Amino acid sequence: MSTPDEIKAWLKRIGKTRAWLGEQLGTAKLTIDGWLNSGRPIPMRKQLMIGQLMETSELAGTDEILLRALDLHHITSFSCPVTAAEEKLIEKACRMAGITTRDLLRRGALKEARKILSADS
Repeated sequence: MSTPDEIKAWLKRIGKTRAWLGEQLGTAKLTIDGWLNSGRPIPMRKQLMIGQLMETSELAGTDEILLRALDLHHITSFSCPVTAAEEKLIEKACRMAGITTRDLLRRGALKEARKILSADS
């Protein structure tokens, strides 16, 4: 997941406002301001939505969109349903480690994949 500074830089780069981001997320601009300025944690579901928006905007207008559409095995993001308690646990771990949710989930998925593959050998 992206940090508040990365989100601010992305919005500036694509010429969009926090109000626009709020509209895309179904969230008030004041809430967006709180996430980006005061360090309030961004809920995981909203982080995932922001990530999808950022990825889509970065690819817009490039041939890579077409290439990814043709490559059905290329996974750029996925969802993982969690309970509210699990979400809070994940967010707390990320804050303590100083990493994004995306990094934590990526590390965990890769660790588990390596474990499974090494047991299969």
